[in-house]
Amino acid sequence: MIKNFSLTKMTGIIFSPLLVLILVLFFPLTKADADSQVKQSSPSIVCESKNNKVRRCRFDTRYGVVLIRQLSNSSCRGNWTYRRGYIEVRNGCRAEFRASRSHTPAPHESIICESRDGRSHRCRFDTSHGVILIRQLSRSSCRGNWTYGRGYIEVRNGCRAEFMRGRR
Repeated sequence: MIKNFSLTKMTGIIFSPLLVLILVLFFPLTKADADSQVKQSSPSIVCESKNNKVRRCRFDTRYGVVLIRQLSNSSCRGNWTYRRGYIEVRNGCRAEFRASRSHTPAPHESIICESRDGRSHRCRFDTSHGVILIRQLSRSSCRGNWTYGRGYIEVRNGCRAEFMRGRR
């Protein structure tokens, strides 16, 4: 078998990987190619709440969302969440978000739901695994002032809180 191996075949086997390495080192990707690869591997978006109004920004949230950096003077802590297909910001929050690199859905998606002027309010949410109140954000008590049904959380009597999917 070794007798049939010609010098040109041997040279090709040895120098082909070396040639590829040289091409990669001396002819790097153009800036457009590099930017394109960064966008594909970890897309990001800036989402901004103007005049303290709620703003929804369309975004691929399948694998979760990470806040990269806050850009506003107003705090984004507790003032952003995401749902299927969008990121939601409120109360002057302006930040850059990126899709999570994990390829498994975020296990504890959360949402802030609030009752304004003491009235009942329903927030659409995946309640198929139950709902857990993470933290109360209002001065009004949320004890006994929230519930959930199929596809929504309902708050009343001034309750404002952050909720997450249960673990059932």
